[in-house]
Amino acid sequence: MVRTYKQAILLLIIFGILIRCLVASGIELGNDEVYYWTYSQYLQWNYFDHPPLVAILIRLTTFNLTLQNVEFFVRLGSIICSAFATYFIYKAVSTTDTERAGFIAALLYNASFYGSIITGVFILPDSPQMFFWTASLLVLSKLIRSTNRNVAHWALFGALAGLTIMSKIHGVFIWTGLFLYVVFYKREWLRSWQIYLSAAMTFLVSFPFLLWNFQNHFITYQYHSSRLEGIQFKADNFFREIFGEIFYNNPINVFFTLIALSWFLANAKNLKKDFLRISVLIAVPMILLLLFLAMFNDTLPHWTGPAYVTLIPLTAIYLSKTKIHKNIPTAVKYALAFTFLVVIVGATAIKFYPGTPGKKKSNFK
Repeated sequence: MVRTYKQAILLLIIFGILIRCLVASGIELGNDEVYYWTYSQYLQWNYFDHPPLVAILIRLTTFNLTLQNVEFFVRLGSIICSAFATYFIYKAVSTTDTERAGFIAALLYNASFYGSIITGVFILPDSPQMFFWTASLLVLSKLIRSTNRNVAHWALFGALAGLTIMSKIHGVFIWTGLFLYVVFYKREWLRSWQIYLSAAMTFLVSFPFLLWNFQNHFITYQYHSSRLEGIQFKADNFFREIFGEIFYNNPINVFFTLIALSWFLANAKNLKKDFLRISVLIAVPMILLLLFLAMFNDTLPHWTGPAYVTLIPLTAIYLSKTKIHKNIPTAVKYALAFTFLVVIVGATAIKFYPGTPGKKKSNFK
């Protein structure tokens, strides 16, 4: 019988690892995964469209490509990263509020298709990104509580933010949110040398990515900017982005996230939880920017995944305050059940579908 939340989080992580191992070993690699597998064949400081950590992760879990022909080992890094991300989310919220809220946050993370499957099973740049993103959130939660401006925490945050960028360039939003927080709430931090040390650490860690782009005519930026097609409204792209975000992050999670945001805005002055302020300032600008881009361009719903993950602490704390009579709120149970059902149905369909889903006509020109 589980008596403490520490025991509960351990069981959750173990159960999650087992489920992901079964899924990862039971289906073949997808097109995107094969593409990132090719990264691992030729290690570089950056690639055409993404930084290098996904390639390094594949190298590590395949034992320097010795087991590269086994899908499970190619994906093993994602499973490991998801396990750590679950713990980091738990600790960040426990540091900010209570262990119960932390455990609810861990459950919500695993109820998210983005957190549990897209980055937790499939090998994508988002997989190492989630490890370092959630680790950055954990350190931020400790920085907020630190009254002596702990130098080690600032340096560690800078390094982790840099590694997040080295996983996927979306990592810059972590610093965007922190900058907005400093401007709105902590301007005195601008007079503190620790924050500049942290920024320098991020620059140093991500410098290989910047140098490679400088040497290659900033091809990564040119590629991504070329995807901006103009200002003609594209309703199909926009609504695909909205509904994709809702599904990828679990409709139940998203519903309660919106309620939690309303609750936060109505009670922001009384909550006195600056970590939640930072979380909102990281997540909301990222979501709004990508929704704006989706109005005129092709976007992918999982791009906003880190933003929704960043709002999980807010949602968990809201649920812990309003559903005080149950260890696990009913909404969270339904969210987990929905995810589990979709995973079972989806994995079965992929495994036994007699053919290749999708268009038969090649998309290559």
